[in-house]
Amino acid sequence: MAPVGAPATTGGDTHRIDKAIVISLAEAHGFRLAEESDLFANAEDDRTINVFDPSIRRKSDRFLLRFEKNQAPDL
Repeated sequence: MAPVGAPATTGGDTHRIDKAIVISLAEAHGFRLAEESDLFANAEDDRTINVFDPSIRRKSDRFLLRFEKNQAPDL
């Protein structure tokens, strides 16, 4: 996960993205956030190191989101 407020271009440097960007993109395509979990969170990750760096690889701070497709309105 990228730091809160990080631009989408951060992904090109660190392979991370701000959770808010993912939620916004999903909502723009007709989904709503149904649930989220901190199952993959790691408070010790400062979110600035590339996720492929051996010091953080497979231990980066990550998020888990579940989306549901918005229902079409009844006609």
